[in-house]
Amino acid sequence: MNRFVIIYLTFACVFGVIVGVSNDGLLRLPVVRRSRRAADENGEKVAMANWRDDDYAVPISIGTPPQPFIVLLDTGSSDLWVPSVKAKDSPDCVNLCSARHFYNESESTTFEKGPGDFFIGYIGASVKGPIAIDTVSIGDLTVTDQMFGSGESGSHPATFDGVFGVSYALSAQIDKTTVLDRLYDQGQIKKRLLCTKLWKAPADSEVIFGGCDVEADDWIPVAVPDYWKVNLTKIVVTSSKDGSELVTVDVNAVAVFDTGAGYNIHMPTKYADPISNALAAKWDGISYLVDCANFTDLPNVNLHFGDVVIPLSLEDYAWKSGDECQLGFKKADDANDFLSGTMLYNKGTFIFDMDNSRIGLAGIK
Repeated sequence: MNRFVIIYLTFACVFGVIVGVSNDGLLRLPVVRRSRRAADENGEKVAMANWRDDDYAVPISIGTPPQPFIVLLDTGSSDLWVPSVKAKDSPDCVNLCSARHFYNESESTTFEKGPGDFFIGYIGASVKGPIAIDTVSIGDLTVTDQMFGSGESGSHPATFDGVFGVSYALSAQIDKTTVLDRLYDQGQIKKRLLCTKLWKAPADSEVIFGGCDVEADDWIPVAVPDYWKVNLTKIVVTSSKDGSELVTVDVNAVAVFDTGAGYNIHMPTKYADPISNALAAKWDGISYLVDCANFTDLPNVNLHFGDVVIPLSLEDYAWKSGDECQLGFKKADDANDFLSGTMLYNKGTFIFDMDNSRIGLAGIK
């Protein structure tokens, strides 16, 4: 999983299903109870935790009896890993040790030793440890004999209890039969499909495994079936007052739809520069900043994926932070592709249809 940046997280999760923010500022999730029941055509709906509209996590359990975890739902990777209880004793364990839940193989009667070790590297972070095999449950769905990483050391941020990758098996490093594949193979879901509703707080977010309760308005074909990559063809900046076109940037690149990349949209510098010029934004080495006096006049930024358009308004891509007005666009000189963060997924329902290699959009605002 290639990322332009690593999202450094500090949120302390409590496992227990989302009903909102409690008085202590933490999102509460219900305790997982295992009951093996296949989903119907509508799929299995699971409530999600929302961390500052940046990252969204799903409750799962591993082992027998079930051990609970809250894992980042990541369409930008394909592997499942959680921290091992042994991470607490590792001399090179950094942020990984601050997770709230740890897998203990000795307490699971269904644990089996996996084939060797795993290592997953990120830009600026990594996690490693032995591969384990055990039972995994999401909601009322359960798969047996699932390989996953039992992280014993590393510097990966541990806001949540690991990562649940839901991209294509081609990019998997631990098990070429991913959790989503195994849910399908074992008859737990009827389609290899995810339906995400990643709303801004205080609205409740959810993901549906194996189905969706809305029909897609548009479909974007997947360009390269290793990650959720689609062709981004152009970006059009238009006036927020009269809709007139201010600048059009022709794009010859793919965009990775990555729910684990945080809020921002990361783009190659050659495309970011003309867009930032149209927004009168200046790069400070970390972020794009605009004059707060002109904040309310910022134009719309429209992303074109062939005939499908996702419009971004001021409310989507800009915010005030103290005395500064900041944009949710990042640039990288060495990047070739776009990395689309949750700014996009807050716009409506996104349907990741692996069987047909396409991404559906519904209710985009």
